[in-house]
Amino acid sequence: MQLKYVFSPDVSLSVGYTQMIGTETMAILKREGVSNQANWGWVSLVVSPSVFSKMW
Repeated sequence: MQLKYVFSPDVSLSVGYTQMIGTETMAILKREGVSNQANWGWVSLVVSPSVFSKMW
């Protein structure tokens, strides 16, 4: 899941949440035991370099 808010054409903010569910195949490929699931969230602020070249 991801949400994105655009403040201006040069500045945006994204927040997200991800869930991965491990399978038996993953355990075989990694050659170790795996957790059945992993969860993580993230935040990303994107600022275009052109913001700093504009006249205020």
